[in-house]
Amino acid sequence: MSSTLEEDEIVIRLKAVGLSGGDHEGYWAGGHRDLERLKVNQRSNFIGGYEISGTVEEIGTEAKMNCKFNIGDEVFALCPLDYATGFSKFTNQKYWNVFAKPSNLSHEDASATIGPCIRAYLALHYKMRMMAGETILILEAASPDGFMALQLASKWGGKVFVTSCSEHGISFLEDQTHLNLARVIDTTKENILEVIMSETGGIGVDFILDTRHASEGEKPSLFELFKCLGVNGHIVLHRNNLTLDPPDSQLLRFKSCSVSFLFEQAWILSNSQQGRYLHMMQDIYNKLSSGELKPSRLLSVLPLEEKREALQLFEAMHKDQSLNLGKIVITP
Repeated sequence: MSSTLEEDEIVIRLKAVGLSGGDHEGYWAGGHRDLERLKVNQRSNFIGGYEISGTVEEIGTEAKMNCKFNIGDEVFALCPLDYATGFSKFTNQKYWNVFAKPSNLSHEDASATIGPCIRAYLALHYKMRMMAGETILILEAASPDGFMALQLASKWGGKVFVTSCSEHGISFLEDQTHLNLARVIDTTKENILEVIMSETGGIGVDFILDTRHASEGEKPSLFELFKCLGVNGHIVLHRNNLTLDPPDSQLLRFKSCSVSFLFEQAWILSNSQQGRYLHMMQDIYNKLSSGELKPSRLLSVLPLEEKREALQLFEAMHKDQSLNLGKIVITP
């Protein structure tokens, strides 16, 4: 056994790493001190590479007794903040954060899909507690996170409204005829508030999932989204910052609405959520294996030598949502 391998760890040979929010420098703006208060191990120094797929190379003694993995098994994982891979060829991970990869997915597809699956499941099931017949508006549903949320919401019987700000995104969404899509909204041509109120009889939607990253002059604005909520509605945000003006707060109060943030790392950093996390991952594995959920689209697959180009493309996607139509994957 490797001298650096702890008893409860597994060594994984990385085959693919999907870029995610944590790989973007702006994602951590102002957040380091808060993470230090949570006593997060700083050994990774936030070097990136969190959504991974690969094969088992070595297993610690405790891990052997508590997991069913064997050398050579194909696995995928969402790495905790203190276990970032840094896009290296090998990574040590705690055995309880590693899961068998669905055999019908390639390593590239698996690394591109695990993060969006987890975020969509957390938002819809644990934050919104969405049920059949309820209405939801998903912003930028052609993005990896948006498309996965669209699939889950449709499978669970929701009435789903989706938006996109690009022609390719609109075309992609309109082709998803097998999903329960109530309306595809082109935010560059249509007034989202008018469409939602027309489609819901002036009531508004029960839930909104905003998968966008905050940017200046974004359309629709958060205030417009708050107007789209019905009474006792709930909006979940992917962004890492929020400023509410008095009119925003007043509108939310009068509608008795709530706002929450989605930070998937909290679930694998908190021992209290481990049982729910394992249950969620088992359901995700089953749905991916059966084909009930389609994997995220791949926008670009680049070798490690082209990491700089991959991160530059990822940076451009953060600044321009119309480019966010698939996952960027790096193969170490």
